[in-house]
Amino acid sequence: MIGHRSISRHQLAFCLLVSATAAVGSSVAWAARSEQPIVYIPQPITLEPEAKSATVRSPAAARRDAGTPEDQVARIINLIRYGSGEPGSLPPLKRSSLLDAAAAGHSAAMSEDDFFAHCNPISKTTPPIRVAATGYTADVLGESLGAGYVDASELVAALTASPDNATNLQWYEYREVGVGYVNDGYDLATVARDPDGDCYAESAGWGPYYSYWTLVFGRRDNVYPVIIDREAPQTPDRFVDLYLYGEGWASNMRLSNDGGTWTDWLTFSSELEWELEPGEGIREVYVEIKNAVGEIRTASDTIYSVDGVAEIFSDGFEDGDLNAWSAVLDGSTSR
Repeated sequence: MIGHRSISRHQLAFCLLVSATAAVGSSVAWAARSEQPIVYIPQPITLEPEAKSATVRSPAAARRDAGTPEDQVARIINLIRYGSGEPGSLPPLKRSSLLDAAAAGHSAAMSEDDFFAHCNPISKTTPPIRVAATGYTADVLGESLGAGYVDASELVAALTASPDNATNLQWYEYREVGVGYVNDGYDLATVARDPDGDCYAESAGWGPYYSYWTLVFGRRDNVYPVIIDREAPQTPDRFVDLYLYGEGWASNMRLSNDGGTWTDWLTFSSELEWELEPGEGIREVYVEIKNAVGEIRTASDTIYSVDGVAEIFSDGFEDGDLNAWSAVLDGSTSR
């Protein structure tokens, strides 16, 4: 069903997802950017108890290279947006701490207050209200919800199998994303839903789901993020790929590893290779972009680098040089 509804001057897109045996009915509202806001409001897709083992399930402990469940979701989404890397692939989404806060708060509320809906039937808060409360001033906004999924890959697989939610993951208008996850080992079959989207819980007795996910997508027209390695949690070496937003606005750019020592002003490019400071640890890349009239926008992103660590151990093993191993242990080796 397609229709129009007015909300505000901002574009909004709400995709309510729940888990994955069969899709429930949905409604989608469309409008052009210059007209009314865009709003997606599909009904939940859930993995119900009869379709799964009704036991408490939680994702395996995340390795440092895989990141948290929230990290993994953002990473997988960006890999989907990248596709095969052919021309025309979608730009990656930058994790936003403000959108993370909105997403985490809603997942916690759904778990604690036994509901699954975009609008909290107790506080009556909607996605725009929750996002605005964090200080994020959205020009484009979207939300997808999931319940009953074990881990990030299962969640994203279900999202991509749902046409409306797949649109949220792959919409070119977004620049940023926030992810919130709660594992509720005490969940019961008392979860309420809001089938008609009027912010009243007309349907109860669903679940238990055990896991609740909220994905919030956004765009601020005056914010141009930079993303390292498509939001990978870490990099095995110091050579990384950057994506810079600003195409069509920026004419020049400059970059820095410390926020003080900068490159010369260069012709703007959305994609480039960059060299981080060598060694292991958190690394940050700072970017300034400038338009034709001299206006400047700033951005930065971080990644955990293990540059040199694997190579040192490999060298010590392959060459039989035990000094390399002892040098690593006492911290005297740097590369």
